Amino acid sequence: MVKAGFEVIQTEEYYTKYNGHTFVVSHWERHPDEQANAIFATMIADHLLGRSHFSKYLKSAQADASAAHSRAPGAASFQGTW
Repeated sequence: MVKAGFEVIQTEEYYTKYNGHTFVVSHWERHPDEQANAIFATMIADHLLGRSHFSKYLKSAQADASAAHSRAPGAASFQGTW
């Protein structure tokens, strides 16, 4: 995908960190639960906030993300990852 010009977010760290955890809404449906979605959102936000051309928006983006993050269900377990 990188060769095709896509920007790829590395996920190995997250798979290693959460190996063995089950993050599904139900075992018959297998959709990711709210904690899994929070993990993915954190991973994407960290990647986007690390881009140099967003630096002028960083302070505002971090404040917005922290506010949204603190309102999210189960957010306490991910506090400080922004």
